[in-house]
Amino acid sequence: MEPRAPAPPPPRSTGIPGVAWLALVPFAALVVAFAFLTDDGFISFRYAKHLAAGHGLVFNVGEDPRVEGYSNLLWVLWLAVFERAGLDVTVWANTSSALCGAALVLVFGRLAARRVAPGGPVLAATVLFAATLPPLAVWSTGGLATMPFALVVLLVFDALLGEEGRPRTARAAALAVVAVLLRADGFVWLGLVLAGGLISARVQRRPQLARATVAVGLATAVAFLAVTGWRLAYYGDWQPNTARVKVGMSAMTLERGAKYVGTMLATFPALLVALVLPLARPGRPRCGLALASAGIALGGMAYCVAVGGDYLTMGRFLVPALPFFALLLGVGLQRLASGPAGRRAALGLAGLCVAGSVLPGFGVHVTPLALREALHFRWKRANDKYQSEHREWVGTVRVNARRRELGRALGLFTQPGESIVLKAVGAAGYYSELFVHDQWGLVDREVALRADTPRVRSSPGHDKGVEKEFFLPRRPTYYHALVVDAGGDPRPPADLTVPVVVEAHPLPVEQGFDPDRELWLYRIVYDD
Repeated sequence: MEPRAPAPPPPRSTGIPGVAWLALVPFAALVVAFAFLTDDGFISFRYAKHLAAGHGLVFNVGEDPRVEGYSNLLWVLWLAVFERAGLDVTVWANTSSALCGAALVLVFGRLAARRVAPGGPVLAATVLFAATLPPLAVWSTGGLATMPFALVVLLVFDALLGEEGRPRTARAAALAVVAVLLRADGFVWLGLVLAGGLISARVQRRPQLARATVAVGLATAVAFLAVTGWRLAYYGDWQPNTARVKVGMSAMTLERGAKYVGTMLATFPALLVALVLPLARPGRPRCGLALASAGIALGGMAYCVAVGGDYLTMGRFLVPALPFFALLLGVGLQRLASGPAGRRAALGLAGLCVAGSVLPGFGVHVTPLALREALHFRWKRANDKYQSEHREWVGTVRVNARRRELGRALGLFTQPGESIVLKAVGAAGYYSELFVHDQWGLVDREVALRADTPRVRSSPGHDKGVEKEFFLPRRPTYYHALVVDAGGDPRPPADLTVPVVVEAHPLPVEQGFDPDRELWLYRIVYDD
């Protein structure tokens, strides 16, 4: 009797597994729980509003030269569609971003089913870990292009490495162009993905993948050169003004960036587990995927260190790397789950990783407070102390609600063509048509180009801030503005360096303001 031939392996699923659809339930719950809007998002909203109104891609109408105070061109163009249609851009920005987050979970689930585990508990644990990472939920709203960009980066990776032996070159190249247009630093993240593709091709001896990766690299380079040429022609600068303000190499920024990454790992230690777990039981299966994912995860952290981190909550700069941490965790769990004891250990570890990432999102930590305090990187003021990422999110929600209140009030009681000096320029600029002088320099080229910026300990993105007096030669209309409870004394503070008249305006409840609130406008009095 002839021996029976071994049964062929079951075909890999090409669709989205059911566990990915189920994972949308906890993901959606977290998105709703963390839904918010950043003031920075309103900067993009104002550019979109002015473009839709025919003023071009400008923050201040009539400014010369124009200033590129955003870093997400394609996102601004997308938002302009809603502005042009007369829809509430704050709603549709968050809706668009949340849908991209949901798509990321589904794409991740399909990728994990193809390359990590075709089904079973390991696949479910891997997808659940990705879907419940609080930073992914937080940045599925916020008003910025963070989540759309993370989705596109994952899609490029999926097109190249999603099906072993079958890179989809044209799709990856088209998505790479989208990534370059979507974020000014898109080429950096694409470089990490392409490096991962070349590493995987080398390890697995796949010349077809190497050729596809090179072709996508060429498409990335062409797109980068094209958008840089447009930037030079339209703005007269080869990089966004935001990059000039936020990016600068020094010992101080490297320290801050290292603490930024350290804070993320200390807050969500499951990310560190994901990095080291594949090393616990090394093996050839999925080696190319693990090396490529590790390269993106480590490269993303190195990039965050190099640029000095970001002051916004929940590791926004590291979000595009998070799906690759989750892939690494899946590879490690699959290697660990050999035999009944291994499966139990893998599932137990997966449960700890999920709990150990969800709970810190709500301020419940498994790492010592002393460690997290030592990694404090938000040097806003000399006496600032460490706050958890959850407390930072709570503070962001509260502060930005007041900033929107101020912006709406300015829209009621100021006139187009008047100007004001502010630090938080997003909502104030969007809801009013004031010409805004930006103390942090995001939308002000003169501030961004300052060569005499003192290297003092400051919050990420705020290294080049100036005092209000810096703008007095430009003769702004208003020195300051704030919304306060009614009944206070509207006299100007004694330490003001310019003569002002304080105008107090009660805010109408019928316009949605809280009762007994007033807008105080500090109008500058000029001698002439």
